[in-house]
Amino acid sequence: TFNADRNIVLSANVTTRGTQTYNGNLSVNGTNGTTRTLTSSIGDITINGKIDSSASNTFPNLTLNAPAGG
Repeated sequence: TFNADRNIVLSANVTTRGTQTYNGNLSVNGTNGTTRTLTSSIGDITINGKIDSSASNTFPNLTLNAPAGG
């Protein structure tokens, strides 16, 4: 679980065996066309906040990989 008063900055891929919970706004860091991936092999991925890029005029991609019914 990640908690933040401001933004949680995602600058790399994150892979876990369990649940991922982000309590705060998630800022995806990267240039146009960069893809950041959140992967959980046996748990849910929950984002309790807004998702945006970390810099104006950049549009990185975000991919979530979690098991169906996780």
